[in-house]
Amino acid sequence: MDKFHSTLSRRDFMKAVGLAGAGVGAVTAASPVFHDLDEVSQIGGVTEKRPWYVRELEYAKPTVEIDWNVIQRQTHYNNWEDHLDQAEKDKRAHMYYDNTKQMVLENNPGNTMFDVAIRHPAWTAVRRNMDYFFGVEGIQQDTPPGFEMGFDPESGHCVISPVWATDLFGIITPDNMGVPRWEGTPEQNAALIRMAARWCGGAEVGYLKADEYTKKLVHKTCGVLPILADKNGKEVVWEDVDQPYETDKKMVIPEKCNNIIVVVIREARNPALMAPSYRADATTAKSYARSIAFDIHFRGFIHAIGYTTAGSGWGPWNNVPFGVLSGIGELGRMRGQITPSCGPLIRKVEVFFTDLPLPTTNPIDFGANRFCMDCGLCAKACPASAIPTFREPTYEITPADDANSNPTKLIPEYFNLSGKKVWPNNDFACHNFWVTSGKHGCAACVASCVFSKDIKSSIHEVVKGVVSQTGIFNGFFANMDHAFGYGIVKDQNMWDNFWFEPDKYWPLEGIETNL
Repeated sequence: MDKFHSTLSRRDFMKAVGLAGAGVGAVTAASPVFHDLDEVSQIGGVTEKRPWYVRELEYAKPTVEIDWNVIQRQTHYNNWEDHLDQAEKDKRAHMYYDNTKQMVLENNPGNTMFDVAIRHPAWTAVRRNMDYFFGVEGIQQDTPPGFEMGFDPESGHCVISPVWATDLFGIITPDNMGVPRWEGTPEQNAALIRMAARWCGGAEVGYLKADEYTKKLVHKTCGVLPILADKNGKEVVWEDVDQPYETDKKMVIPEKCNNIIVVVIREARNPALMAPSYRADATTAKSYARSIAFDIHFRGFIHAIGYTTAGSGWGPWNNVPFGVLSGIGELGRMRGQITPSCGPLIRKVEVFFTDLPLPTTNPIDFGANRFCMDCGLCAKACPASAIPTFREPTYEITPADDANSNPTKLIPEYFNLSGKKVWPNNDFACHNFWVTSGKHGCAACVASCVFSKDIKSSIHEVVKGVVSQTGIFNGFFANMDHAFGYGIVKDQNMWDNFWFEPDKYWPLEGIETNL
């Protein structure tokens, strides 16, 4: 049998990756394409392929100005409830349910029974798995008893024995296969991880170090959410241990996991442009649900080639800055990540601390942050007035006396981290609109962004090239975007007949045509 350079056979490698079973024969039959892991690791290159107009910057110095001496780790919080007293929470929760019911009864476009029906199950999948973000322990505990393949070093044979599954739904490790783990250069590992991330459902990938910059982006304590009740208030720390672990008071990331893998999960463009509505939030929920499957598959891959991870899921960190610092996108006015490939149509940034050796990728500049100064379409589209309209970013944060959305007591320090020059969004006002409107989501800012375009249209790539070199035409381009009818969907037929014209409004996914 042909062997990889690591002495791991092709078939065993596919099993470790989680691709064993149906279809493995078809995969291994194509063995001349990937003769060994060294060849696999060179496919596609170390870093993402970027258009000519994207410039690379220095490590930890993105286009948004940051004073790292001021940046401090935050305490996790509940972005909606923590600003309200109990009476206001109850009142607004009732508004949510009453408004949802009314929209369904009225067959409100974008908020019909079909839209609610497709949205809720996706969020249910997310909420049932939100705590799967720290090592593999949570998944191990929830795996039912069954049969798992192992390796008997005494007999030299694979054995099947009834055990409580201990390896991510039966994904094997180099140790229980009796083979050495994969060993590659940081550059080979980077290319390999890009391929694995795409296979598992991710998009662009970047790499960082767990250092004096990135550790400040990890919260001091874990999430204050009912769904994470068993983790609420736990301190997040680093220790010199072999595996991540949790106690009733802390969550521990191994010091050896000093590299960070950053992967973004995209969302579908067409429904996202129908914001704010249940229909748009359904694609948000779908992307989050897909991220859960990605987490399990991707962590299983790293686990199976012999390395450790702590992340990602609903991890205790600010995830957007990891994408910005690793060069996947720039920070925009809406305080979301804007990428050269799909603008802000990024639903989630996955963050994995790992001991797999990796290089670093640097921040990028393609003119997006500068464009935001002269655009402001997202601020104009925001139904909650949560995005500032002034031109220049600032180090100031949202004032505590901001009465937008009438909080009982606004605590802007929860959502405005001091030390960066940005447009300080009022995140409470944003989330409050989700609840009180009955739509539990919005994304009007994403829908209205000039970068939310199909890259297959050449004119948009020409515009991006100009934007990357000069800001002289930014205001003109923003006005033309509005004049040409881009942004939130205005096609009434799409709002009314979306569910009955699938070929027109939702082409088949997952069909690769360039092989």
